Amino acid sequence: MASVAKKRKMNFSEREVEIIVEEIEKQKHTLVNHFNAGVTHMAKNNAWMDILKKVNQVTTCPRELPEVKKKWSDMKTEVRRKVAQARAAIEGTSADCTPVPVILTAMQQRICNLLGEATIISLPAGDSPQELKSRIALNSARLLQEQRVTNVHIRQIAQHLEGQNELLQMMRRSQEAQAFAQERQAQALEGTQAALLALVQMLRPALKDLRKFLQSGSEAANASSSVATPATGATIDGVATEEQSRPKTPPPPTPTQQAEEAQ
Repeated sequence: MASVAKKRKMNFSEREVEIIVEEIEKQKHTLVNHFNAGVTHMAKNNAWMDILKKVNQVTTCPRELPEVKKKWSDMKTEVRRKVAQARAAIEGTSADCTPVPVILTAMQQRICNLLGEATIISLPAGDSPQELKSRIALNSARLLQEQRVTNVHIRQIAQHLEGQNELLQMMRRSQEAQAFAQERQAQALEGTQAALLALVQMLRPALKDLRKFLQSGSEAANASSSVATPATGATIDGVATEEQSRPKTPPPPTPTQQAEEAQ
């Protein structure tokens, strides 16, 4: 029984290639080697999965991730080959006596910029090698400057994240200190309540004794006042009777009466 040959998939269309390059340009800090220092493997894989989704949105032949990665690898290899040919022509190491123009398409030029290679569109026969070297050096300097700026931005982002992390740690420590202070206050309040309850329990017998003492003193005062009231009335009556029984003494005679008695 003959085995069924695996059907060969269609070549990548121009639109698919354009999407791959566009998405890699957007995520060059994740996927391109000289930009992605410190990027995790998971982040790279997520970026590739995003590119695969974008490609499958426009293709009639569903692609898989290894296919997309291989297409990108083939495009890089082709661009590097052409750049190497251009450099060989500039340095005079080409086997041919006459320099052969090296043409990069617009898409290959974008890939060349992503890879950080010297930007060479063509090597016309009329251009001198010195002019081409100057052009290459200028474009290389621009790429290096872009890379430096990118590294500065990465450091700034890292510093900002570090500052945010320190701020979050300070906020967490402050919250922990507040929670600890609230716990101490609650414990102190519970201790105060317990002390007040113990004091009330201690003072309760004394308050009962004081209440009894005050009640007994009030009863004794009421009893003494009720006994003293009849005795006072009897004393007043006795004094009045004694005054009534006492003989009255006549008043002394006046001088006029004394003179009349003498006559």
